[in-house]
Formats: sequence, C-alpha cells, structure tokens
Amino acid sequence: MKRISLPIALSAALLLTAAILSPAAEAQAPGARKALNFGVFSHIDTVDPTHGWDSWYIVRIGAGENLVQFSKTMAPEPWLAESWSLADDRLTWTFKIREGVKFSNGKPLDAAAVKKSIERVTRLASSRFESEFFRYESIGADGQSLTIKTKEPTPGLPGMLGDPLFLIIDADASDDEIKASGPVCTGPYKYLPRTDENIRAVRNDIYWRGRPPLDEVNFIPVTDPNTRALALQSGDVDMATNMSANDVQLFLNDPNFGVVEIDSLRLVMAYMNLTGPMKDVSLRRAVKSALDRKTWCATLLSGRFTPAVGPLPPSLGFPNDMLKDPNSFDTARAKALLAEGGWTDSNGDGVLDKDGEPAEMTFVYYTSRQELPLLAEATQDTLAALGIKVNLQVTESINNYAESGNFGLIISSVITAGTGDPQSFLVSQYGTGGYNNWNKYSNPELDAIFEELKAEFDNDRRSALVTRAQQSLLDNPGHIFFVHPNANIIYNKKITGVQVYPADYYWVTYDIDMAK
Repeated sequence: MKRISLPIALSAALLLTAAILSPAAEAQAPGARKALNFGVFSHIDTVDPTHGWDSWYIVRIGAGENLVQFSKTMAPEPWLAESWSLADDRLTWTFKIREGVKFSNGKPLDAAAVKKSIERVTRLASSRFESEFFRYESIGADGQSLTIKTKEPTPGLPGMLGDPLFLIIDADASDDEIKASGPVCTGPYKYLPRTDENIRAVRNDIYWRGRPPLDEVNFIPVTDPNTRALALQSGDVDMATNMSANDVQLFLNDPNFGVVEIDSLRLVMAYMNLTGPMKDVSLRRAVKSALDRKTWCATLLSGRFTPAVGPLPPSLGFPNDMLKDPNSFDTARAKALLAEGGWTDSNGDGVLDKDGEPAEMTFVYYTSRQELPLLAEATQDTLAALGIKVNLQVTESINNYAESGNFGLIISSVITAGTGDPQSFLVSQYGTGGYNNWNKYSNPELDAIFEELKAEFDNDRRSALVTRAQQSLLDNPGHIFFVHPNANIIYNKKITGVQVYPADYYWVTYDIDMAK
C-alpha cells in the first residue's frame, strides 16, 4: 500500500482522532452496535435541504428520500411515488404517493405532506428552482394523489423531482427548527442534530421497507484525498469516496478492501472570466488549444478519466462523435491564434500583452478532488510556455470566488445530468442568467436552443437539440471542458451491499450492512 511520510501521517492521525472521538467512536467498541464511519471529501454549512447542495448529504447518509430515484442508467424509477402519469394537456402530472410510509417522527406520508415539502423548496430556493427546474401553476393534494400543473410543458419533471433538492421532509416544522435540528425525513436512517462538522444518523425503526441493518452512520469530513486513504488503511473509516486514481489502483491490489467504480456523470470544467484579458476571444481560443487533456488523462490521472470534448460525458449516450471542437489540442494553432490576436511580449518580461494588458490570470481550485490541483498545475505549466502567466489560488470556499468574480479561471467538478437528463444542467450552467452560470456566459443561439429543448418531448429531437447546444458551446468558447472522472467508493470488506451510482447521490442505502 501507499507509504505516507511521517509528518503527513502524524497530521492525518491527529485530524482523524479529533474527528472520530465522538459518540460514534464508542459505538465501534467490540460487541457494541454497528456504526459505519464514512470518510467524505467536503464539509457542508447546514443541513437545510434548500441551502446550496446540502440536500445531497441528507440523501447520501440514508436519511432523505425523493418521490423518484435513479437507476444505474439514470432512468427515473419509483421511490416514494409508486407511479406517475401525464395528462393530454402535457402540463398536468399526477403522482401516486406510496401507502404505508411514515416520517421518522411517526407522521404518515400523504400527498398533502409532499405538497408542503415541495412548496418549501419553491419558497426558500426560488431562484435556483425556477432557473434550473420548472415553474408550476398549481399543486394539488387528495389523499395519496399529488397533482402538479406546470406553466409550460416540462418533459423531464419526474427526473427533476429526483434531484436531492426535492427530498421529502416533514415541512410542518418551522424553518428555525429545521436549521437547528435538521430535517425529519423518511429514509432508513434519521438525522441527528450536529455537534461538530460530522454528520450523524441513527436507525429509523419505523422505516417502510423494514428494519435497517446499521445502528448508526457517521460522515466524517476528510478533505485531503491522501488522508482519506490513510484513514481507510488505519481503520479510522470503513468506507470512503472520491479517491484518487493512484489510490484506487493500490486498494484494488489489497485483499482487505473492495472497490466499486462506475462511469460518472461528472464534468471537470473551468469557467473563463469573460472580463479582464480573456474578454478577448483569441486568448480564450488559444488557451483551449494549448491544453493536451488526452495525455493528461493517461499520465497525470492514471487512465481513470476520460478527456472531455463537450460538457456531457459519453456515458449519457448522446452522439458526441458528431461534435467538432475548433479549439482542440494544437500547440501550433494556439501560438498562431495569439499572434493573430495581437498578443506580443512588448516589454520583454516573458508575459504576452495586448493594449497594455498582460495575459495574466488567477486560476482558483480546491483540493478535495485530487484531479483539480493536478489539472490546474498542468495548465499553469503549459500556458507559461506560451507566455501566459497563471497564478494558482487554492480555496475551500469556491462559491465565494465564483460569486465575487475574482478569478481568471475557476475549476469545479459538476454533475451533468443529475435529473436523468442534461436539460437542467445545461440551462443552469450556460443559459443567460443561469443559477450556476459563474462567468455570466451569454450566447443567444444557445438560449434559443434551450427554449426548444424545454418544450420538446420527442427523445430523438431532444438528442439533436442537446448536440446542437454542445456544438454551440464549442464554437463560442467560455469554458474549458477538461475531463470526465469515474465515481468510486472504497470500503473495508467487512461492509456488504456497497454500490456506486453515476450521480453519486446514494452512498448509504438500506442494503448496506457490516460485520460486528
């Protein structure tokens, strides 16, 4: 297994000791309850499902459930809704809510409770809700029948309700109660109020599928990938996710551990700031042409990543072979673009400039995903050889940089089809005014494609529109599409029932068990 230098090992051990010396650690004593410790790669600010992406962790720990869940092919499947149908008006959807389900506090789940939970999302996350998902005319509840009438045809509504933002909670609780004590949900494990950065849940004894196997689940934030590997080796955690490519290979060779991998829906992408030097399209095109992503996948990333062409990974099944990137890797072209665009080293300092502005930018990244600093450093080295100066800036508060606009490039790992369909992702990331449009990219051709896509029910025509959208993003560059990673979970073999899904929502499920 991987050797870790003594100073790193000591600091990691101290970190994990502090993280795990909690009631969860006592539960690991011989003969005690089954307590699963899971090493996760990021902290979350709250556990209010409407805050950012905190709802993902409520689903991941086995506490939250949606009306709809996704298969390993991202097909929407029944979960808290047994079935759904669309009326002839193509606006009115009816969902049959599963009988016999209770919240972990004993309240029965009916359509009225679901209605109130969805309305809370629309009230507290309205900007994201309407930008990324759908708009509705009305929501009705009658017994176990929930009716949603949308303002416009919304082909992907069932999948949208599978996004963790729409996990179903007992919304009779006040907003203050939910912020202080966490949401009450319907999953196999029920969330415990936080006392530190860890997230904890215990068995929900009235779970609708029967008695869950584990007594307790603990999510322990370990942001450094090397430290997560050490935690697995030492037994401080039983499972961990988002492991580095090198560590995956090491654990594959260890008989004490299991590894599950799948082609993910993720895209590692950098947003180009469209102000400053990169307002010049010739510079943006040259930067993209300079980056040898295929070689980086094979070398830096150990062959466990796929180079990206457009934003959507091949695993989604769209005809990406039809895409033509005019700014694919070509060093000679990159140099020619800079020269043609008027970028020269006028003062001999080794950095190109134009109209008195140097080709210098800050590249912001975070470290919890091993590939991000590697790609940032490779970009810095590559562009330096062309006379473009890149200053690296590490942060764990990526959203703060994005909101401030204080970056030249900012890299992130994003889910591309978290609703089973790429529409929400594409509109949110690249549509004018989109909720996650960090660099304020605006492309009228693309916006027109999106308006067609939102109302199109035919799968073949939707596929053609998605392909046109990707091509428009390539022709009008505002982003660097780096790579598509695999999703992985590594676990001690005393754990059973571990699976990994493309959208990485479902980590701890009803099926996971462990030896005492």
